[in-house]
Amino acid sequence: MNFGLKSRMFLCLDFMHEGEFEYTDIFVAPSSLDPYRNSFHIKREPFSDINKKEVIAATSKIINRFTFKDIIFALSKYHFIYDLPVSSCYDWIISAAEQANNGEIIKKAKSLRRYLIEKRDMGERYTTNDWNV
Repeated sequence: MNFGLKSRMFLCLDFMHEGEFEYTDIFVAPSSLDPYRNSFHIKREPFSDINKKEVIAATSKIINRFTFKDIIFALSKYHFIYDLPVSSCYDWIISAAEQANNGEIIKKAKSLRRYLIEKRDMGERYTTNDWNV
C-alpha cells in the first residue's frame, strides 16, 4: 500500500517451480539475494463488529459513482492498520452499496471483488472509471 502522496507503480512477479524451491532459483546472480534480510511483523489492532457496521453504514450514505474510487482507496488501507483479512474492505463496499440500494454500485463492487480477490482472466483489466460493466 502506498501511504505516500506520490503515485507509484508496483510490479508483482509470480514464479512457478516444480519440486523443492530455493530463493536463489529466481535470481540470475545469486549475489542479488540478501540472505540476511530482516523480517518483521507489525502488530495490528483488532477491529470490532460494531466498528465494521459503523463503517458500512457511513459508507452507504456517501457511496456513488463519483465517490467509488475514493472509497476503495480509503477502505483498502484498513487491513494494514487493523487485524482484518484483505477481502474485508471489498465486502464492506458491497454491503454499503446494498444498504444504499444502488444496483449500479453493487454490480461494480462485486466485479471489483471478483477481479482483486477471487479470480481474473489472463489479460483481463479492471478500471474504476468504466461504468459499462
